[in-house]
Formats: sequence, C-alpha cells, structure tokens
Amino acid sequence: MLRWGASYSLTPIPRLHLSIGAHVNWADSRYGRVNFGITPAEAAQAKLLGNPLTPYRAKAGVTTVGVTGAGLYQFNRHWGLVGRIGLQDLVGSAAKDSPLTQRTFVPSIALGAMYQF
Repeated sequence: MLRWGASYSLTPIPRLHLSIGAHVNWADSRYGRVNFGITPAEAAQAKLLGNPLTPYRAKAGVTTVGVTGAGLYQFNRHWGLVGRIGLQDLVGSAAKDSPLTQRTFVPSIALGAMYQF
C-alpha cells in the first residue's frame, strides 16, 4: 500500500503545537485481495455457516482518503496533553464494493498524556 499526504504544522503559542493533514491511500491487487477479497472457497465455507457471502475479487486502486488534525500542549518540560481527530472514507470500488465492507466512513479520536524523559 502506498500513502501520499501533506501536512501543515504551526505553533501559535510556545507550548501549543498544532498540525493538520490529508492523505490518499493506494493499494495493489494483493492488498485488496487479502483485505477485501473473498475467494470462491471462502464464500462456500461462509455459506455452510449461514453467511451468504459471494466471491469478490478486489483490484488495485485508491482505497481511502482522509484528513487529520492533531495538537500537543506541553504543561512543562516533561508533561503534555496530546489529541488527534481524523476522518477517513473508503472511496475506491475495490474496498467500497466488497461484501466485507460494512461501513465506509470512519471517524476517529484519540486523547492522551505524554511524558518526555
């Protein structure tokens, strides 16, 4: 999988560091097959277990696009608070059209503390 992206960082005040970025992911057919594909044998096994999946062959192409925003506020030399928010969407047909795909839009959020030695 290849990932292309760009980001911009700024420090509006000395203890606050912010960044925003965007990315596009491209996957080859092997990645698509492993993560989104269903072989005829897997479809047959799923059908025996009561899950009517159809065979699906995922191809190479753009899989996701996304944006992220992150921030770090340093309380002092050692301690800081870190936050991140992201939005990602499956856009390529190889990923979006797979019978395994249940949701195409994925928001994410993370919050944490950091300690610098």
